[in-house]
Amino acid sequence: MSALMTRIRYALRSARRQRLRTVALVGGVALTTALAAAIACIDLGVRDATTTRAGETRLIVYRENRFCPFASALPQRYDRQIAELPGVAAVVPVKIVVSNCRASLDVVTFRGVPVEDLRAMAPRLAAGSLDAWAGHGNGALVGRELAARRGLRVGSSLTAAGIDVVVDGILESDDPQWRNSALTHLAFLQERAARGGTGGIVTQFDVTVSDPARLEEVARAIDERFKADEAPTATRPQTAFVARAARDVVALAGFSSLIGIGAVLAAFGLLATTMVNVTRHRSREFAVLRTLGFTDGGISAIVLAEGALVGAFGGLLGAGLAWLGLSRAGLAFTMEGVSITPRLDPSIFILASACALVAGLLATAIPAWTASRARLVDLLRGAS
Repeated sequence: MSALMTRIRYALRSARRQRLRTVALVGGVALTTALAAAIACIDLGVRDATTTRAGETRLIVYRENRFCPFASALPQRYDRQIAELPGVAAVVPVKIVVSNCRASLDVVTFRGVPVEDLRAMAPRLAAGSLDAWAGHGNGALVGRELAARRGLRVGSSLTAAGIDVVVDGILESDDPQWRNSALTHLAFLQERAARGGTGGIVTQFDVTVSDPARLEEVARAIDERFKADEAPTATRPQTAFVARAARDVVALAGFSSLIGIGAVLAAFGLLATTMVNVTRHRSREFAVLRTLGFTDGGISAIVLAEGALVGAFGGLLGAGLAWLGLSRAGLAFTMEGVSITPRLDPSIFILASACALVAGLLATAIPAWTASRARLVDLLRGAS
């Protein structure tokens, strides 16, 4: 253990002697680690939002062949007919108005829901009061992430897409759609909506099925029921609905994964090349160490320790920056009224830090082997 600590202390002194080089290497590893961790969190959020899971009970009823909320218009009276179908546990009519229907990082989504339906859901509030919202015609319960992006708190005003509301509460939810929305009274949003009409027109119905095994069966029954009606429907599980609506975001997340892999490989190559050059110019130093009695393994351990320290410090710094940035930014990819948010999984940041450490060791493996195998006479010639 004492020999190992000696190698580590020597590596730290060597790093301090070349501060500019060390800072540049640690910074490069940190930026790469932060990028890789952020992309992994985004990819995980995409998978959570778009992968159908066992036990899913939520269906989204939308207007057939419509995509943006501006174009989907369904009679509110459909809710009674849907509720009568076998296997349906609950139906919530929802009016949606968005500030931008295209893919964007800062979209305000208004969701109008009936007061009694929201009370039945028993939403969690980080601040404010549900009773205050229920008695306030133009009040809104704003999702935590939307509030963070816009700097909103209870009593603040929010204006977007021609809608003016007052924040009566900050909403906590496991559903990313709610965390990035402003929930208003259904009647208020129907009256204020710039498009889609008023007086009993909604954008979609959120349907809860009593038995997950009957999810597809209930979806087919709903679409069959309104097939010949004035507004035919297209019903999908919530995850499938999000995957279809946010298809561009899903494709972007897949492409960003390739960028992350490329950045990691580039950083590894930079670290390896730098360490090879540094080791080549330290012949005099290694000759002195060999004269003082350092073995081949001791010299190799010093070089490996330097790579491990660069990888460890850079990995921890990068993982910390990624965590801080994602948690503070309230990032949400929104398209066609649906939102996908990164999932901050601690295991991702731990793994990213560990990978940076391993990368530092691998990048210095060849320089360490070269330094340990060099003969004293060759080291002295290289120093001359």
